[in-house]
Amino acid sequence: MKIAPIFLLFVSPLLSFAQDKPNILWITCEDLHPMLGVYGDELVQTPTLDALAAEGQLYENAFATAPVCLPARSAIITGVYATSLGTQNLRSETQVPEHIIGFPKFLREAEYYCTNNAKEDYGFTDPTIWDDSSENGHWRNRPDADQPFFSVFNIGTTHQSRIFGDDAFFKKRFGSLLERIERTNPKDVELFPFYPDTPEIRKYVARYYDLAAMMDIQVSQLLMQLEEDGLTENTIVFFYADHGIGLPRGKRALHDTGMQVPLIIRMPEQYREQYGFEASARIDDMVSLIDMPATVLHLAGLEIPDYMEGESIFADDFEGDRVLFGASDRVDEGFEFSRSARNQEFLYIRNYLPYLPLIQPNHYSDQSEISQALKSALKSAKVTPLQASLIATPRPAEELYDVVNDPLQINNLASKSEYAEQLLEMRWVVQKWQIETCDTGLFPEARVNRISQTQAPYDYMRSDEAPALAPIISLLNRQLAVDTPIRPEFAPVDSHLKKYWYLISLASVDSNELSEHKEHIGKFLNDEAPLVRIEAAKLLIQIGATEHVDVLVEALQSDNPQVLLYAARVYELLGDQVATTRDEVLSITKALIEKTKDQWQGHDLYASWALIEAFKAWGIDLDPKR
Repeated sequence: MKIAPIFLLFVSPLLSFAQDKPNILWITCEDLHPMLGVYGDELVQTPTLDALAAEGQLYENAFATAPVCLPARSAIITGVYATSLGTQNLRSETQVPEHIIGFPKFLREAEYYCTNNAKEDYGFTDPTIWDDSSENGHWRNRPDADQPFFSVFNIGTTHQSRIFGDDAFFKKRFGSLLERIERTNPKDVELFPFYPDTPEIRKYVARYYDLAAMMDIQVSQLLMQLEEDGLTENTIVFFYADHGIGLPRGKRALHDTGMQVPLIIRMPEQYREQYGFEASARIDDMVSLIDMPATVLHLAGLEIPDYMEGESIFADDFEGDRVLFGASDRVDEGFEFSRSARNQEFLYIRNYLPYLPLIQPNHYSDQSEISQALKSALKSAKVTPLQASLIATPRPAEELYDVVNDPLQINNLASKSEYAEQLLEMRWVVQKWQIETCDTGLFPEARVNRISQTQAPYDYMRSDEAPALAPIISLLNRQLAVDTPIRPEFAPVDSHLKKYWYLISLASVDSNELSEHKEHIGKFLNDEAPLVRIEAAKLLIQIGATEHVDVLVEALQSDNPQVLLYAARVYELLGDQVATTRDEVLSITKALIEKTKDQWQGHDLYASWALIEAFKAWGIDLDPKR
């Protein structure tokens, strides 16, 4: 940490406490990649943020740790990867170790007044993090006007759901705020090349530009309040998004569209020399949002806990030329398990479930008009191979992109011999990170939740009880071994966990070859672990042994909500292969819909969504919202 200039040691005691310690204001928005004028987007209207960047520093290479809100926010509030904590699966509350706390508590101990307005979504509950976490949270409510503050304002205007609905609903939702901007002409939008060019898609992408413009107005209102209170000259302002854009192949995806975020920091002149801050600078350091807690503690003059996996971007020893990591896991009913590494030259993505498409069926997202328009367009014979790849199966188990020459990550270089060295290096970097941070994603969610009933998964993964992760990763690497494909003799017998991942690896095998494993897979149908039984039944059903659908029907009646969800998703994806059980599962589904009525989250709710979609494909609409 840098030493304060000597003159600061002789500051008059008459100066206020707030001037001794900087105030810190976080303005965050949701679901937005660097879609600002100052980042080079000539269509978007963001004059406030463009001006903020002119007064501060703009970060060219800032990235989230996950492409969806909860795991991204879990890392932002703790400085620990969600995959380390076990908070990576959406809306799955997890026990967190006592020594890992929401970092604002350190600020509160140092007499900061800490407010959050108002979204949390951390994957765990701790009511002691904030002085006030509500829609009324504001620095203006602090009891002493000289007390330093840390205030967070979360602007939800750019969330993916805000483009939902017809034109009348959109206008009604935003009212006068929409009237304050110039509406974006869909004809002026430059579509991502992975989108088919249709009027409907253009319309809803144009709406996203409108959301960004309205969000910019809301940022200006907060900065005006800061100015009105005479606090601009002793408040450090951060602006960032929690993850990338809330459009298909953005949110939920580990490509830059889902992971890269805008990050702007404005620092008052009195603090600049101390932290080597240069106004109007564009910084190309690799910065992760997991660095934000350590950075704030550093700016407040506090010690950074050893457990934090990020670092202060203003520290003397901060290394900007480094690798950043990302993770994508279950969102609603859509299971995922992908990990990524990103440096200034390459992006590497390891897809451990390559038999699933990049854009999976998702009851919540598929309500949106842009998702419907996109999926309709992708059925056309006119789509390009790139566009078709959005929903194609299987997808590559590995992806490697030259981000300098291919910023949208269009050309996968993983199979190119001239990039073999980079591929192996990035693969090793990701797997080393997974082992060092004790990636809980290598455990099925049902097991993580079971562990969390008695202890924090973070602690369990670092205990002598936890199995070694390297053998599991080696088993999964059979997906990549073209010369030594997975064979029955590789099947583990000593671990439910290894059995599960062995079957997952088999899911990537060609169906003709998979038939050769039929007898061997059948041995797993009576395993003690329900997910092992489900995976075995799924593989057998896929090669025609549909009599094993009874394993799924049994799991759909499980009291374990994680097992229920897993079975429901498998049932949905198998489609007509499980049609013989429609009547039996229809009654199960109706009961589940009734049970989850008026819920907004939960594994049983997501299970009902999966089953609703299964029946919708058969022409039976059970959606209670219709």
